[in-house]
Formats: sequence, C-alpha cells, structure tokens
Amino acid sequence: MHSYRSIRPIFWLRICAITLPLVFLACIAQIVFLIYAILNSSTEIMFQVLYGLGGCAAIALLHTVAAHHSKCPLCRSGPMTSQRCARHKLAGKVLGSYRLSVMFSVLFMNRFLCPYCGESTRLKVKEKQN
Repeated sequence: MHSYRSIRPIFWLRICAITLPLVFLACIAQIVFLIYAILNSSTEIMFQVLYGLGGCAAIALLHTVAAHHSKCPLCRSGPMTSQRCARHKLAGKVLGSYRLSVMFSVLFMNRFLCPYCGESTRLKVKEKQN
C-alpha cells in the first residue's frame, strides 16, 4: 500500500471528496428553486436562485481545482479527474462512476484504489527514514 510524501495531495483529495456531492446537491436544489420561482412568478426568489447559482459555480470551481491538484502517488494521475485513458480492471464503480468510489473510500476508509493503476493508497504521510 502506497503513501504520500506530503500532506498537500491528501488535503486536496479530501476537499475534492467533500465538494463532489455538494456540487451535485446544490445544483439540484437550485433547479428546484428555479422551477418554484417560475411557477410563483416571484422575482425575489429568482434573485436568490441567481445567488445560489453563483455559489454552485464557486463550489464547482473549487472542486475542479482540487481535482487537478490531487494525484496518485504511484502513477501521478488524478483519481478524481476524467481522463481519456483506460481504467484498471480492478477499478470499481459506485452507481456507474469511478469518482464516487474514490470519494466514498477517501471519506469513509481513509484510503482509495486508483482507477488508473489499480494500486491502493493510504491517506497518510510517509514517515521519514534517517
């Protein structure tokens, strides 16, 4: 099992794992509020929806930045980014997504299986050897 040399990629992986469901849920909530505002023809709620869409865009931008800064220590590919290369045969899917399996394992098990190289990685910094 591999480990990281610094805390920075671990930080970005955790930020990315937290913001992934937030982006999805915030966008769904804004769509529901937009439909409600259109049906009630309330301009006040529509302005709140615009502020909410700005918040969704900010969270999505944070997720994109975090996804590009998080790398697998072995193959140096981003486990939370969509790349056009082949996935490993042991890479698992959750609800049809490789990102969700990485997200759940980062949040709940403190490790993940890289979907590109298939190696398990602990979210822990390597101890320095003298």
